[in-house]
Formats: sequence, structure tokens, C-alpha cells
Amino acid sequence: LAFLAGNTLYVLYTFSSQQLYNSLIFLKPNLETLDFFDLLWIVGIADFVLKYVTIALKCLVVALPKIILAVKSKGKFYLVIEELSQLFRSLVPI
Repeated sequence: LAFLAGNTLYVLYTFSSQQLYNSLIFLKPNLETLDFFDLLWIVGIADFVLKYVTIALKCLVVALPKIILAVKSKGKFYLVIEELSQLFRSLVPI
């Protein structure tokens, strides 16, 4: 979980001048030109970050003890997390 968070923060910090995190909240990043390859770059980084956030949420669900969340319920939470992740990942490029 620490590796996922660190890697995500490193990527966002490295490209902070481009403000790629804006694309995660459906805003335009700060780029001088916006051609096809820049668009691919934005979508690729946003997808990478969203994928790591999804994996981190799944790790948190796994780490919960059986008293808080039953094993059968963890599968349902996995499904909800995965479906919401796929929905959000498909909406971000739009």
C-alpha cells in the first residue's frame, strides 16, 4: 500500500507543472499545446493513477479483519470497487 501511494504521488509530483491531476476531476491540464500525443499522454497517466488507486482500495478491503467485514462481503466490495473504477476510467478520457 505504501509502494502504491508513493508511486502515485511520485508520478503526480514529477508532472506537477503539467497539472495532470486536473484530468482526474474532469478539468483540462495545463499544457501549452493539446495535440493527439499530448492527449494520449494525459489519458495514459490518468489511467495509471486510477488503476493504482483502485488497487490500493482493494488492499484496504483485504486488510480489514473478519470482525468488521465478512469474507463473503469482501467479494461484493471488490465487485463494487472494480465496477466504479471501470466506469470512472472510461469517463476520464471523455
